[in-house]
Amino acid sequence: MGDMANKMHLHKNDWDRTVFTDAGGVKTTEFDLSEAKVNMLVQNGQQGAAAYFQWFDNPNATPPPLNRL
Repeated sequence: MGDMANKMHLHKNDWDRTVFTDAGGVKTTEFDLSEAKVNMLVQNGQQGAAAYFQWFDNPNATPPPLNRL
């Protein structure tokens, strides 16, 4: 349900400035995460950020980022 709520509030141009992070099945109401789950989320966040900037900085990206100056 959380994923659907996020999608409903994102407009077309919002996707170009959104870094996607694979939650690895961790739910938004899941607290007291194990160290392994925390490390997985951190690693997934780092990978998501790296992928975003690789796409954003690529002059030949298809589709090109709408928010690149």
